[in-house]
Amino acid sequence: MTRRLFCTDFTMGQVRLTGPEAHHGRNVLRLSPGDEVELFDGKGQIALARVDRLGKAEILLHIENIQFAPEPAPQVVLATAIPKFAHQEILVRMGTELGVSVFAPIISERSSVREQFRPEKWERWIIEACKQCKSHYLPKVAPPVRLMDFIRTLTDDDLIIFGDTAPAQHPVISQPFSKSGRVIVLVGPEGGFTPAEIETMKQARAVGLRIGRQILRIETAAIALTTVALLLTADREMPENFSERP
Repeated sequence: MTRRLFCTDFTMGQVRLTGPEAHHGRNVLRLSPGDEVELFDGKGQIALARVDRLGKAEILLHIENIQFAPEPAPQVVLATAIPKFAHQEILVRMGTELGVSVFAPIISERSSVREQFRPEKWERWIIEACKQCKSHYLPKVAPPVRLMDFIRTLTDDDLIIFGDTAPAQHPVISQPFSKSGRVIVLVGPEGGFTPAEIETMKQARAVGLRIGRQILRIETAAIALTTVALLLTADREMPENFSERP
């Protein structure tokens, strides 16, 4: 398997890696001159490169080929209450592996204001997960917003599901969904959404979905609901057709 490293910007020719990625390549992957690696910029560009030289704090590589991957569709937005800090890494890593496009932390009436949100940590976990799962696009991390403000950004083209404690009254798959629409997954805090919040989401065409009878943690419910959403929209996935970059 080709080893992967993240590089924010590269073109044909020589590129220099420093910082965490150079450390990862040298001390974790134990790269040597002549080794082949794959670089990705998190925006669709993928490069085949060979190691020219390893320094104490940098790696010099020579790029031999660059390709471009189209952005995955449909876009999956995972909007969740912020879990306890110890559980955030699971949410971010597994969401990235599943193909989440945007992590959108939300603040609802029952949210805990004590939970830490450190976007720089989320971004690092995303990079590490993308290297592992071979995703070519880094999911975006949106700033936290109130649930009602987030709901106002939804459109009629979106497929919207939320974690509910009551069984769905009609199948999720029956909801209209445009090919240009997004998949929105909403997960509340440990105390769940309030009745008023649920009613507001339903007015926005959101469908409640219960995953079993057990009480789930935020990160567990988020991953389970995202998986269901991906299964429901599997026929709308775009093929991954690469194009060459000069």
